[in-house]
Amino acid sequence: DGQWLAYGYAATAKTTAIRLYQVPDPKQTGLPPREGTTHTITEPILRDVGPAFDPDGKYLYFLSYREFNPVYDNLHFELGFPWGMRPYLITLQADLPNPFIPLPGIDDEAEEEDADGAGSDEHEDDHEDGDDVDDALAGDGGNGDENDGPADEEEAFRTVGTVARTLPDTVEQASHQFATYAVPHVEGRGDGGHDPNGAAQGATAGTSSDEAEAGGAHDAAEKRDNMEKSEEAKGLQIDLEGIAQRILPFPVPDGRYGQIAGISGKAIFTMLPVEGALDDDLAPENEAEEAGTLRCYTFADFKTETLADNVNWFQLSRDRKKLLYAWRRRLRVLTAGEKPQADSGPSRRTGWIDLFRVKVSVEPQREWEQMFREAWRLQRDHFWSEDMSEVDWHRVYERYYPLIQRVSTRSEFSDLMWEMQGELGTSHAYEYGGDYRIPPHFSQGFLGTTFTWDHDAGGYRIGPLIEGDPWDRNSTSPLTAPGVDIKAGDVLWAINGQRLDETTPPAQLLINQAGQDVLLTLLPRPTDQSDNGQNGAAGAASTAATETTDVVPFLPKSVQERAAPDEQETAPAKKIRLRSVMVRTIDSEEKAYYRAWVNRNRRQVHEATGGRVGYVHIPDMGASGYAEFHRSYLAEVDRDALIVDVRYNGGGHVSQLILEKLARRRLGYDFSRWGGLDPYPADSVAGPIVALTNEHAGSDGDIFCHSFKMMKLGLVIGKRTWGGVVGISPRHALVDGTVTTQPEFSFWFADVGWSIENYGAEPDIDVDIRPQDYRAGADPQLARAIAEVMAQLVAQPTVMPDLATRPSRALPKLPPRVKYDVG
Repeated sequence: DGQWLAYGYAATAKTTAIRLYQVPDPKQTGLPPREGTTHTITEPILRDVGPAFDPDGKYLYFLSYREFNPVYDNLHFELGFPWGMRPYLITLQADLPNPFIPLPGIDDEAEEEDADGAGSDEHEDDHEDGDDVDDALAGDGGNGDENDGPADEEEAFRTVGTVARTLPDTVEQASHQFATYAVPHVEGRGDGGHDPNGAAQGATAGTSSDEAEAGGAHDAAEKRDNMEKSEEAKGLQIDLEGIAQRILPFPVPDGRYGQIAGISGKAIFTMLPVEGALDDDLAPENEAEEAGTLRCYTFADFKTETLADNVNWFQLSRDRKKLLYAWRRRLRVLTAGEKPQADSGPSRRTGWIDLFRVKVSVEPQREWEQMFREAWRLQRDHFWSEDMSEVDWHRVYERYYPLIQRVSTRSEFSDLMWEMQGELGTSHAYEYGGDYRIPPHFSQGFLGTTFTWDHDAGGYRIGPLIEGDPWDRNSTSPLTAPGVDIKAGDVLWAINGQRLDETTPPAQLLINQAGQDVLLTLLPRPTDQSDNGQNGAAGAASTAATETTDVVPFLPKSVQERAAPDEQETAPAKKIRLRSVMVRTIDSEEKAYYRAWVNRNRRQVHEATGGRVGYVHIPDMGASGYAEFHRSYLAEVDRDALIVDVRYNGGGHVSQLILEKLARRRLGYDFSRWGGLDPYPADSVAGPIVALTNEHAGSDGDIFCHSFKMMKLGLVIGKRTWGGVVGISPRHALVDGTVTTQPEFSFWFADVGWSIENYGAEPDIDVDIRPQDYRAGADPQLARAIAEVMAQLVAQPTVMPDLATRPSRALPKLPPRVKYDVG
């Protein structure tokens, strides 16, 4: 009715409560709307969010984080709360019963009443006229849609009775609740001019049945209109006393929920799956995006059903009759509370909107002006310091805005935005995305190796193969796959039947071949030629994917020139046996090179320390970096010491979780006869830790390095870090899809204050890698870390339990018995 607003209020940093704001009616109170009354109506355990009113005025729905159902982790000793939520409701009137408990008590009377009037027209008319008691039993308080309740009273009572029999301990309580709810309506029914059998009392004995029927219908309609007007005049009634004690959970499992809203007699909500943070990266491109499900709880049936899958977000129309939901970049309109058809094509019948029909005319200059103003305002409103770090932000606007008139391309506008935001002198002020012309896309295929043109051989000689994880085809060379039998030094002669030459490298023939099967043709190895075409052991090891063909090769021009003139004319062409093998390319070699680099560093550490020191690299402080840390840490933590490498760390937000684990100090061991030693705390480091960093580690990588020093976890070796610790939360897209970031979360350390921003974290030992070191494949930073950690192991050896001195629980030896002479 516009007199109440419900919203979430952050009571503390960790808790959010639901509040009601009562807007005063100036006609009644004389107060302006801003002087209304605020009421806190929930006592949150953590966060109560997303309040929504029931249109019938009975309930307030909301989502709450108050379900603590821990789950054991499957990889290490840890408990988590992956669900934690459930939808709840609050009864707005104190006399409303629990809507999730069936209401027995008058089932038999109602069935007898139905049987007595089964043959009367008046009884049928009573249904058609929308009797108040029937509406109340259907759960809509007399104001709902006739389709919200069960098909008939008999079915409703049958459902109630069936459910009640499964809940014998609640029957007595439910009966009491039903009575307090229904008695006023029963009394009102008699006063309204109807007897229990449905006959119209207002009709005289001499009145015909048709006239009585018409009069009864008119009276019922008039009564209904009067009730609606009365309700509108009275407004939404909320009993605030004891309202926090009237919170009820929906009978649905705890989980992750996105939204909740109400229509007459139903509640609609989205339930989200528990997904891995890397699922999007691991899923194939053609796999459907995992999204939430749109579900509906019907109070009359006490049932929950799924309306639609793959729902990211939904919105009800103002009259709550239609529902719009989004999935990926598609929109669909449904009848609220009804399950749609399965057809996915755009039409009025399916509700899918054909967005390709939308045509928009754009004036780039005016659009860029609006985008510039909005980006400027976003910085003004969200920058972490209200004084904009003493930058005259209005002067910046005045200086840069006129330059838009000179911008002629979208990339020039992007450059202008970077320059404008750069005036803040703060990290993480980015601009990306936007409405650029889509360039041609060429999906480059890769084979996980290098190629060098061999003039004498007439082909491309294959370099060392990248050896990463053999079980992950995206992080290793496809040439290492079983049955391929390609080695470094082999010569590639053709791809997909197209001949390679000095001007046609392999990369050219692998354009638009990412993730595709390609046919590689190779020249024979010298050992193959000496076998007169018999491959011997190599041939026996090959698979059906490998084929051999006798061909007359195209001889390089240099070979032809070296031949004598008479030999060029008379020498017979020599046939050689080519090998062909089918290989599936990868779309990037980045993961493969990264895995090979980490494996090489770990191997170097193990070899240099005799296996006493472990090695862990953390590429970033996001989900992938957290996963990479645990992949290495859980396997390396049982060694005597540890090197933690955060060079090239791209930042994120999980540094505190990693530091928490590294800070565990081994206090002792659990020992069992068959299981051996188990450290306590679990996954704790036994000895010293050394961290490696460089100038390419930043953001949360900066924070990690300085915190590592503050916590005295060990030495930091390398170069000073990037120096950008003002965090962001990108969420405001501009009109063409551009995203600008506002530095919102500055970082303050207890020892150095704000000074890490624009400076970085200093290492304890400064070690650089010179260009000649890179070229030679040397890593002086890693070598220094190995030397330092080994020196610490010598100075402070790892303490292990002495199993030879186990406690004895044998009975103590008693002194020899002394014989006394009693004579």
